[in-house]
This record gives sequence, C-alpha cells and structure tokens, in this order.
Amino acid sequence: MKILNKIVCNSLLILGLMISGCSNHDSVRLSKQRIHLSNFKKAILGTGITTDISIIKTYANEDPCTANELNSNLYICKSYENNDTLYVFDVCGKVPYFAKKKVDATIVIDHEKIKSNIPQEIIIKVPETFSIPKNSKYVVSSLTSLEY
Repeated sequence: MKILNKIVCNSLLILGLMISGCSNHDSVRLSKQRIHLSNFKKAILGTGITTDISIIKTYANEDPCTANELNSNLYICKSYENNDTLYVFDVCGKVPYFAKKKVDATIVIDHEKIKSNIPQEIIIKVPETFSIPKNSKYVVSSLTSLEY
C-alpha cells in the first residue's frame, strides 16, 4: 500500500509540474507609464475624412479616468497612406472588439474624432521595457471599423 501511495503522490507531483510548465509564461507583466505628449510629434493625416490603418499592437488601459489620471488605450498602427508608424492614444475609451482580434474590416482613424484638446500627460499600460521613440508621430483619437 505504501508503494501505491508513493506512486500516486509522485504521479500527481509530476502532473502538477507539467501543468505549471505548460502555463503561459509568455505573458508579459504590464505596468503603468506616464507619457508626456510633448516628447512626440502630432501626426498630420491626409486631407480625406479618414485615414486607413492596420493595428500592429493594442495595449489596453480601460481603468476609469479621474481628474488627476487620464488613462489611455494605446494602438500602435501602420498608416496605409504613407507607411508611417502611428501611436494612437484613445483617452478614457474602451477597446473595441476589432482591436482585440483580427476582423475582416477596414480600420480607420475618422478625422472628425481626432481630439484637438490634447492633454499634456496620459497614462498607458505597457510592458516595463516599452518606450516610444522620441519624435514618434501620435494621434489622440478612437478607431473606427468599416465592416463589410
């Protein structure tokens, strides 16, 4: 009986180690970073009513905004217009479904939704080692999906 108990205990231990070994260790810990938009360039978009983009990466920060903390989702995007990388800050917004997974739709920045009253500082949630290069182009706006 002792041998059977020992085998069962060892089997459970091995199974537990296998399960924990298969857990998602690729997940990256996100931390809040304060971003000063004056370190970057406000993007100048085309003359049309929208700019077509593709989302490269989404960093959600749907924490409620307060008077002292303007939380923002960050979308790193590629503009089809000129192939620029754009950092799109969606202040106090909710991440739309099309930014969470691939969809068969055209994603755009609607020029009417671009904020003209830009905060000096916003808070994003990104990996601890993440940084936006100086002089990168940014837009403060939500994104829109033109579904077919």
